[in-house]
Amino acid sequence: MGLILTANLWGVYRKEWTGVAKKTKYTITGGILVIHLSVVLVGIGNSI
Repeated sequence: MGLILTANLWGVYRKEWTGVAKKTKYTITGGILVIHLSVVLVGIGNSI
């Protein structure tokens, strides 16, 4: 999970996503948000 998140954020930082359709940008942003949310939820679940 961390590798996927790091690779996507690195791609955003290096502007590899410029020139793609807006739908693609929304999809990658949504995917990154889902990964963040899942990490938070697992962290909360492990602390209970």
